[in-house]
Amino acid sequence: MTLQEAAARFTEKSGAEMLLTLARTPDDKLEWKAEPTARTAMDFVRECAVHCDEWAQLLELFEWPHEFRTRVGSILTREEAVLEMNASVARLAEAIRAVPDGKLDQMLKVPWEEAPIGCWVTYAAGHNQYHIGQMNFIQTLYGDMGMDF
Repeated sequence: MTLQEAAARFTEKSGAEMLLTLARTPDDKLEWKAEPTARTAMDFVRECAVHCDEWAQLLELFEWPHEFRTRVGSILTREEAVLEMNASVARLAEAIRAVPDGKLDQMLKVPWEEAPIGCWVTYAAGHNQYHIGQMNFIQTLYGDMGMDF
């Protein structure tokens, strides 16, 4: 299996896991906050859905997208989040699979650092996993102690 294929599958898996976690979140807890400045489960899904789409742009163009994170506020419902997440994960997985082997060692600069494209192909999946953990933690804060995350 190529690095690109493994990264694409990891991305698809992380998107599916995020949507499973979202499905377990009751409607009345989608926007629940432990504190006024805290983020919600929907905040994380919105961010990851948009991030995957924009990360796809990064890997299609090999440059930082100019409109990064501008659509986060346009995802208002669970249904919109599911549609956006499915579409953006599919686009990103396709973009990852399309990265030529010869590009994997090429350096690509994003605002916080520069790294080989071979490192960046797995970045969005790790980002999704990180936020899934935060969603799981939020569930425990409102009393859901089930271990079927």
